[in-house]
Amino acid sequence: MTRELSCFISPHGFGHATRTISVLEALGEILPDLQVRIFSTVPETLFQSSTFPFFYHRIVSDIGLVQDSAFSIDVDQTMNRLADFLPLANESISYCADRCRDSSLIICDISPLGIAVGNRAGIPTLLLENFTWDWIYRPLADRIAAFRPIIDQLTEYYGLADWHVQTEPVCRPLAVDLTCAPLARPCHLTRQEGAALLGGNDRQTVLISMGGIPCTPPFLSRLHTHPDTFFVIAGQSPDGVSYGDNVRFLSPHAPLHHPDLINGADLLICKCGYSTIAECSQTATPLCCVTRTDFAESAVLADYVVARLGGAILDEHQFLSGSWLTDLPDLFAKPRNSPRETGNRRLAEWILPLLS
Repeated sequence: MTRELSCFISPHGFGHATRTISVLEALGEILPDLQVRIFSTVPETLFQSSTFPFFYHRIVSDIGLVQDSAFSIDVDQTMNRLADFLPLANESISYCADRCRDSSLIICDISPLGIAVGNRAGIPTLLLENFTWDWIYRPLADRIAAFRPIIDQLTEYYGLADWHVQTEPVCRPLAVDLTCAPLARPCHLTRQEGAALLGGNDRQTVLISMGGIPCTPPFLSRLHTHPDTFFVIAGQSPDGVSYGDNVRFLSPHAPLHHPDLINGADLLICKCGYSTIAECSQTATPLCCVTRTDFAESAVLADYVVARLGGAILDEHQFLSGSWLTDLPDLFAKPRNSPRETGNRRLAEWILPLLS
């Protein structure tokens, strides 16, 4: 008998989607008859290489923060979209509830819509998070009072979830039903195969990833002064284009598995984002994270990178100026730590009884 669950996923970056995918794939290994419904505006292509069958419903399930770039937030646009989204429209709740009617569970990462849908349809809901938007918006509310009623609404929605799971690194630890290790999609290739995929031809390879957000770095012209290093810049378009003989661009739509790219790299330079750090944790790839001053999660992730993964930290100016390039020998010299086990299987086994 087919067992169905629904997932409402925040489209803020790709991290919420890849985190949910990691759990669904682990569940699919236990339940071969699993069927999934995805509700999100995250591109459907991100799910197409997954190992579970799914139906995709393109619907605005969450707003999060509207970003101008990988490092800056458009507060005005964020407020405008939140004003259209909250309070949640009855029509949206009813539309989704009708399509979830055969689901035995709704997983929400960190979409409030899914919780409201479950409440309307009488379907149990599970909130999966390492932060929630009411916590993220709180520093903004100190200077923009219009965020306060939004925070109150989100806190109320989140409080309606039947189960609450936090995944490390946790921004605001609470008394929840389960706290698990970082969730990350598993690698499909060995480290050597991943290195070949990057195309460095035995040169030390630096993967620069901003979590799916395009970022053409101002230091691009300086990369040629390091001919013995091969740089792969993810999230650019068109795919596969080379800039000189030691720089390669990868489109966000390239049919490449991001964990394999991380596994094959000798060094990862990334913004402080959950999924990239979680994927790096399971491969023990040396990493250097770029912090953001306007996003509360960033400081928590930076502490985790230094304390648990032995990584280094850059601020936005250091990254964009390319000053870190002079530190490449030291960054390459960092030994790989032991890979850390993900929480995928543990969470899947914990969810299993909820589907019966």
